Amino acid sequence: MNIKVIIVWGLAVLIFAGIGLFGYLNQNLLYATDENFTPKNDTEILHTCKSTLEFGESLYRFSVKDEVIDRLAITYKSTTENIELYESASNINRAIMEGINGVTSAMSGGIADFSLTINVNVTDYDKEKIEEMTNDFTKLLMVIDSISSYDVYNQALAQLNTTYTCE
Repeated sequence: MNIKVIIVWGLAVLIFAGIGLFGYLNQNLLYATDENFTPKNDTEILHTCKSTLEFGESLYRFSVKDEVIDRLAITYKSTTENIELYESASNINRAIMEGINGVTSAMSGGIADFSLTINVNVTDYDKEKIEEMTNDFTKLLMVIDSISSYDVYNQALAQLNTTYTCE
């Protein structure tokens, strides 16, 4: 019985040693051979812009990769009761839930304390359907645009007649 265990363990050691030796001898295949090769910088930078509005709070979160806005999350939280803003938020949420490519949303709360969060893939979303809801976005002081530069997006936010504090 002991000889069988020794043979099995010996074979296991030989197999793993063979795999290790094979990996060691072929590790040069893991490196690029192109002399002009430059690795892609996939660092993601997150920016946040906040503003306190008359009837609520607005928060923009930008995900920037390679100096281009990749994703955008906008959150509007009401602090006082306003039926008109609630209806606009409901219209936006309903339209997005029915299906707008590149955009998702979630809404919670009632008329006095609702929260609407919209996630946008800035490089690939249905611009025509978003533009159809411009009036509702304007009421909530939201900007969804295919602006790829974080600095230019900040300029667009500055045109909303409110002050955003950005980090």
